Amino acid sequence: MQEIDSLARETRGTLGYADDGVAGASGAPLRYELFHSAKSICSQKVRAVLAHHEIPYLDREMDVMKGDNFTPSYVHLRLLGCERIGAPLAKSHKGSTSVKSAGCDPCVVPTLIDWEQNAVLVDSKRICLELDETVAEENKLMPKALADDISRELEHVDDLPNVQMLLAKAPGGVDTNVAKLGLNSGIYTGSRIEFCRRFMEKSADDPRLMEAYSAKIDKESCAASELFSDQAVEIAYDVAENACGELEKKLAKRGSAWLFGDKVTMADVFWGIELLRFRNLGTASFWDDGRLPHVAHYVSAVSALPSIRKATMGDALF
Repeated sequence: MQEIDSLARETRGTLGYADDGVAGASGAPLRYELFHSAKSICSQKVRAVLAHHEIPYLDREMDVMKGDNFTPSYVHLRLLGCERIGAPLAKSHKGSTSVKSAGCDPCVVPTLIDWEQNAVLVDSKRICLELDETVAEENKLMPKALADDISRELEHVDDLPNVQMLLAKAPGGVDTNVAKLGLNSGIYTGSRIEFCRRFMEKSADDPRLMEAYSAKIDKESCAASELFSDQAVEIAYDVAENACGELEKKLAKRGSAWLFGDKVTMADVFWGIELLRFRNLGTASFWDDGRLPHVAHYVSAVSALPSIRKATMGDALF
């Protein structure tokens, strides 16, 4: 408890937040404190679940472009979370956000502190599921009767190639909306590596930090060398397009408002945020022009959900 408390205080101070502990607007303590980024797709998933269940939390927004998520106190918090779930540090990059596939990254968002349990929660999928466990069965986004089916959808979405689609030009050299803003894979991965090296110079006497930053350098170096070739990007887009095609078949077969009936589930939250990211990239609307009519209708439905609208904050990318 003391270690989490001191690290959280230091991180708040680094981010410029007042050292006001965990009290909410009413002065009463809140259970959750969320360190996140507005445009992070993983943060959006967690915020959507918090919004859906109307769970109050302390909002600690971070500027990932300025490297807020590389500060030593925050990385130490993340390491506690990685240890809690027994995940090795990520040293390679598969292009997805899946901790199961690649390991735990100590320098990303979101991170949720559960002050009631004195625990640091990492991995957006795990965070969402743990939050869902705190509500009554009839209100769950992951009802027991559908848990196995929903879990398969979550794992599928979690493993989609977000990084290539975000940072590389689309096949044929077409700029994405992010690329038009001047962001690309070289700038992004290079800046991540530079942040690590900068903090390593100040952390030589801290072996845990040195290990964390070294792992992150390995991961970003892997991304730079393996994820952004023309062939790798084409494969990534094929995977994403095929996933949308499979979703079309599922939606057509079920004929319900949502993936698993007439109630929103965690699968709809994850797919909804993923599809909105595809749409906002500007080159990945695989369902346009009547190609995937059920997916197109589904995108309209999920984009109208109050929880997703609140979580994505208008859907601007950067």
